[in-house]
Order: sequence, then structure tokens, then C-alpha cells
Amino acid sequence: AAPGVSVGLQVVNSMGQHWSFNGLTDSYGRAQFTIQRPPRGTYTATVVSLTGTDVGWDTTKGVTMAIRSLG
Repeated sequence: AAPGVSVGLQVVNSMGQHWSFNGLTDSYGRAQFTIQRPPRGTYTATVVSLTGTDVGWDTTKGVTMAIRSLG
């Protein structure tokens, strides 16, 4: 786990709406962001920044891309 890592996230939906989030990871290394009352559509989330001591994105160990649909 990597607690206290700064995470920047951008979310865009199929209607062209976008949201930007920034937060810190918890003691389990997880960051959580919420879109209140999201409209139907397909969403793409992009991690735009990770800042912390000895932090890197190992694409062999996790999600490299995910698309979710609501509705």
C-alpha cells in the first residue's frame, strides 16, 4: 500500500461533460472520488498525476484502462 500519495484524476463522459479530482490515498493506498448524481453514459477516467515518495505506475500489476457505462 502507498498511503498519502497525491492522485489527480480526470473523468469525461460520452456527453462531453468532465470532472477533475485531486485527493490523497488512504492507509490501504486507495483514493476515492464521487460524481454526485451522474448522468447516463459511458465514462472514461484518466489518472493524470501520482505524486509521492517512490511512486510509480506499474501497468503489469493493475488496470491500464477501464470504461464504465451507467444507465
